[in-house]
Amino acid sequence: MNDSIKHPDKLASERLKELRLAVGIIQKE
Repeated sequence: MNDSIKHPDKLASERLKELRLAVGIIQKE
């Protein structure tokens, strides 16, 4: 919980990366 508060940008970038990865997989199929 503290990590998300201390590093919101890092968490957002990680989520964005996962989202892009998911979108890429969907587009490939």
